Amino acid sequence: MNTYAMDRWRSFGGGTGYGQSFLSGSDAGEGDGYYIRYQRPQSNSTTFATGIAQGLETVDSKHLAGKTVTLSFRARGGADWSPTSGSATFRVVGGEGTDQSPVGMTTAENAFTVTANIPQNGDFVTYSGTGTIPADKTQIAIQIAWTWTGTAGAADYIDIRNLQLEIGSTATTFEQLSYGEELHRCQRYCFVARPPTNTALATGFARTTTTVHCVKALPVTMRTTPSLAFSSATDFQVQFLGSVATTTAMAASELGPDTMAFQASVSSGLTAGQGMYVRDLNGGATITAAAEL
Repeated sequence: MNTYAMDRWRSFGGGTGYGQSFLSGSDAGEGDGYYIRYQRPQSNSTTFATGIAQGLETVDSKHLAGKTVTLSFRARGGADWSPTSGSATFRVVGGEGTDQSPVGMTTAENAFTVTANIPQNGDFVTYSGTGTIPADKTQIAIQIAWTWTGTAGAADYIDIRNLQLEIGSTATTFEQLSYGEELHRCQRYCFVARPPTNTALATGFARTTTTVHCVKALPVTMRTTPSLAFSSATDFQVQFLGSVATTTAMAASELGPDTMAFQASVSSGLTAGQGMYVRDLNGGATITAAAEL
């Protein structure tokens, strides 16, 4: 709960000890087939309000201030979709901060809402609404909220696809971008370096007999200097002069919006100044660079 998932959507709410499933599917039966599914696990009786949200950066939000905008989307509910009347509220929210969390913006207020009464076990239905963004808002977010009821059945979920916010008072056809365009947009906020088994991740040099400094260019300029998260330290290996050494620690080093730098540590055996590289060891090595709101 309260974490990011696909396409920059993050969950929120839910209460303590709440279980949830947040995933994407590709069997919508229309268009490209993709949708987001948010599901309460079967037999779960937690009935807190919950939802998902996505925020726009301030640089992408300011030009919407004072403008009339339209929100449109398609949604369907599972056979056990439980909110009263199938109700989910889609909110266009404005805040007055700079690049803040989409569920924690300063002086946040609803510009307008669209209430969708989504039937159980139906086909996708199109919903839309129009409103005006207040002129003093510097950041915009979309929040989708609902409240579960009763005890969850096997299909207590909501599916959402083709959500679009645009200037104007009319909902137009969903803009379909290429896979490459979507990927690069997402990589502005999160990039995962995931080399194939036993292949190179980044080049560098030994600073000491136990540390290697490595640099890897990011595929796009990220929103801001990212933080790095590593899989297990022993997932990596240093290759040098025909020899190898398994890493004992991994840590972020000099970072920038377009460069990922890190230090890999080994127990011994390196020569300061030698060139070398860090690679995956037996599958599973990842470095995640995150620059979300």
